[in-house]
Amino acid sequence: MKAADRLRLYDQSPVSDVVSSTEYSKETSPDGRTWENPRPMRGEFLRHDMVDALSAACSVAYEGGVAVIESPHPMGGWIRYTPIH
Repeated sequence: MKAADRLRLYDQSPVSDVVSSTEYSKETSPDGRTWENPRPMRGEFLRHDMVDALSAACSVAYEGGVAVIESPHPMGGWIRYTPIH
């Protein structure tokens, strides 16, 4: 995918719906049922992960401030971002 296409994804929903300054807890899961390795992340990293997933034709769901992303990386699995309140 060309850089211009990636920038276009970055500026479209659902990626553009994410506020870059929001603090999230990022977790990973091999199966989407058990979540592990929570670590703090900012929304800007969520946006980059969303673009990576969409560029690789992986699924991205963003609802109620929570994002669940099919990992585009060779190891597979899922990534979940939950806002820290």
